[in-house]
Amino acid sequence: MSDELRNEVPPQEQQQSKMPKEKIWLITLEQFNQLPDGVELTDTFGEKKVKGKDYIPLDTKGEYICFGFSEKDKPAGIEFNEKATWKVRERIWLITPEQFNQLSDGVELTDSFGEKKVKGKDYISLDTTGRYIGLGFLEKDKPAGIEFNEKATCEVKEN
Repeated sequence: MSDELRNEVPPQEQQQSKMPKEKIWLITLEQFNQLPDGVELTDTFGEKKVKGKDYIPLDTKGEYICFGFSEKDKPAGIEFNEKATWKVRERIWLITPEQFNQLSDGVELTDSFGEKKVKGKDYISLDTTGRYIGLGFLEKDKPAGIEFNEKATCEVKEN
């Protein structure tokens, strides 16, 4: 494919093509530690990483890391939780506690389950994973004036 043709595809569509078409069965940190090096895992963005070769962040949400297996790649011997699956829908641009504190009351944020929270009205935890809280903005709701980190996004989990 020529560079001209490649550049005609909008970045959102390029990213969409990497996203998993099926559910990803997430694993716990304990399950991850029991896997041998060389095992290929899929992250919640649909990208493949190899344990022992690629960098795999081990931050957990609940007890699960953001990596797992597609249905066809699920290894035998691991007990998977039906409720710990991930199917990509929309991207959320996460924010830091400092960015949150700069927002006005009444600003609506979205969590990874697609639930809306309103600053100044709803309880919002400022606990972080990495540097980011578990809330942010959908692409269509991103306010001007906030610098977003391309790597600090998550997907809305499909219920």
